[in-house]
Amino acid sequence: MENGEPTIKTLDAHKREILGKINNVYFSLGDEQRDVNIPEYLDKYKNLKGKKVLMVDDIAGLICAFAPSLMVATDGNMSFIFTENQSSGELMTAIIKANPDVVLLDYNLARGVFFGSDIAELLKANGYTGKIIGFSTEKIANERFDKIGIKTIEKDGVNPAESVKKVAEIYSSI
Repeated sequence: MENGEPTIKTLDAHKREILGKINNVYFSLGDEQRDVNIPEYLDKYKNLKGKKVLMVDDIAGLICAFAPSLMVATDGNMSFIFTENQSSGELMTAIIKANPDVVLLDYNLARGVFFGSDIAELLKANGYTGKIIGFSTEKIANERFDKIGIKTIEKDGVNPAESVKKVAEIYSSI
């Protein structure tokens, strides 16, 4: 470091670390895809920098679609829970144990066995103090999450960076 500025070598190592974390998400979900480029860090992500963001979804492809932008926005602190076989109680316990700053909670979970709004209510009832954002492609999700005081963002799997910008905006307002 010269004059407090990171060197190119340090930046390259950091980018490789972020890329490794993105690829680990893909690998752990059984996706053969491997990123060779890291998405650009956007100033609109700044509210998420260094925050622990946990994405909860039952569609592996959507987690993979959002992993690069969320990993960059959080400076490597994005994690996920792929809901497939957990009960709502097990999922709630796993979220509390992860202790994220913010949970991005899909509405339709475990292939429709239970809903994100149910999990949000369980989290609140069990003392979770982090922020919860409804993160769904389903219009009904907005109604259900709003009813219990949870803000929502429509997750756009085609343009994840836009959705992550909205997450950063909402994060600072809740």
